[in-house]
Order: sequence, then structure tokens, then C-alpha cells
Amino acid sequence: MISLRRNFLSKILLLVIVFILCIFYIRSLNNLNAISADRTKFLNVPQQQRLVQLDAADSIDQQIQEPQDNQIIIGLVNENNKVEGSKYKEKTINKYELEILRDLKKQQEIPNLGANGAIAHLRDPDDIAEGERQLSKIALNEELSNHISYNRSIPDARHPACRKKSYDISTLPTTSVIIIFFNEPYSVLVRTVHSVINTSPERLLKEVILVDDGSSNIELKKKLDHYVKTRFNDKVKVLRLKNRLGLIRARLAGARLAKADVLVFLDAHCECVVDWLQPLVQRIKEKRTSVLVPIIDVIEAKNFFYSTNGYENFQVSLFYT
Repeated sequence: MISLRRNFLSKILLLVIVFILCIFYIRSLNNLNAISADRTKFLNVPQQQRLVQLDAADSIDQQIQEPQDNQIIIGLVNENNKVEGSKYKEKTINKYELEILRDLKKQQEIPNLGANGAIAHLRDPDDIAEGERQLSKIALNEELSNHISYNRSIPDARHPACRKKSYDISTLPTTSVIIIFFNEPYSVLVRTVHSVINTSPERLLKEVILVDDGSSNIELKKKLDHYVKTRFNDKVKVLRLKNRLGLIRARLAGARLAKADVLVFLDAHCECVVDWLQPLVQRIKEKRTSVLVPIIDVIEAKNFFYSTNGYENFQVSLFYT
């Protein structure tokens, strides 16, 4: 009698297991049909590949997977940036464009951070810890730099008489600004380029040449190339050296590529003040063999405070050959 009961219970249990497996199988078929329907909608969308400037990178993060290398991501979204819906349109975005959008969003987390050269501080404990770790490792708070706008303002510390000085820009020689970098923090380098362009008269600044002296930092490769191509057009060029040559030979390589009348060599971690270029090229115009070295103020590595000695100690060094 006990044996019969055990056999009966075993059969009942087996039937329950089979029933559950059937349910899972049917649900799997339904999911496959839904995916097939979405694929059909996707194939009916016109093929238009374009970069999309997005206000909210978060919504994109939820819709796509990280691509390999620099392939284009194609996703179907409706007008509300949601995958589900009847009105679909195609959006495409480059991997490096997505990274750049995330960088720009980070700079919006603390409005006006470091504006006018003021002391800057992070708020998030994790960001603070990361910044301190970087400061001890590379002597620069790179995490803080990542949060500061590429276009932040710098105070005008010139002597009042210098501010009244005017120049006939139409008669001044054009300039090629050459910047050598080797594993420079990405945000610091990009801010330097923005600063040069923002503070230089368009007619005087013919080009900015970035010379990569054998960097291994991955951000300074295709991501930098994409940023330069999509933000600066032909104004900025990137020259990559096959082997590390050192500062002087890297500058010579950049000089060979330059097309302007005057060459200006800048560090990869500086920010220019208003009207910085005109006095330099004015001296070159007056005597073409002049070699000028402007006063370099200090940007604090810990908090990006713009520190200046003030106009009372202002100096200009002139070298003649």
C-alpha cells in the first residue's frame, strides 16, 4: 500500500514538473516573437547615421550597450527616448561622442565650479577620495579637473594701463600655437585648447597644433581625435609621433607642420588670459628676430585656483638673436 502511494506521488510530481517546463517554453516563444517584431520595425527605419547631441546621457545609458572600438551605436527610440512605443526614429551615436557627453554632463554637476579662477572643491565623498588619490600619484587633482568647465573664466590680472592698450589686429602677424603633450590628463589638455581659442583673436590664431609625444593614455587617442574633429573643425590639428622624441624635438616636429607667421609654444596645462596674444606678436612685428617669454602665473594642482603675483610685479622678458 505504501509503495502504491509513493508511485502515485512520484507521478504527480513528474506531471507538475512537466507542466512548469511547458509554461516556460511557451513564454520563451512569446519573447522571441516580440524580438522578431521589433527587428522588423528596425529594418523598416530609413538608414540615416548622424551624431546626436543629447541633453541627458542617462537615458542613452539605459538603451544601449557599450560598443567595441569606435563603431556606431544604432538604437530605436521614440520621441521620449524610450524603447517601447509606436513612433520610432533612428538615433546613432559614436562611442567617443557618448564618452564626451558624459564628460560634459559631469561638468554641470556643480555649476560655475572654479569660475573666474576661484578655488574649486568637489562635493561627493567618492570624487574627493579619487581626487586625493590622483593628487598623490600624478601631483594633480584630475577628478576635480574633470568637473570644471573647459570654458571656465580667468581673472584679468593685467596692469590697468595694459587694459587700455589697443592693437591694430589687421596688421599683426598670424600665429601657430604648438602644444606638446605626453600622457597629459585629458580634461586639462582640452581646457588648454579651449582657453587658447577663447582668448585669441580669430584672425591672429591660424591654428593650434597638438603634438602627441608618444602618449599611452587611451583618452588621448581616438577620443581626443573625435573631440578635435567635431568641436574645432580645422582650427586644431593633432600630430602623433611614432616614438617619444622629447620636448625639443617634438616642438621641432610641430614647427615643421605650422603655417602661420609666428610660432608660439605653450605647455599642455595652462589657461590663457584675455588679450594675451596681441602684445607678443606686436613685439615680433616690431623686430622679427625677437623671442619673447610671457609671465606664467600659477594654477594650483590641488584646487585649480588661479594664482597671480598681481600687476605690481608684472615682468616681460625679451631675448634677441
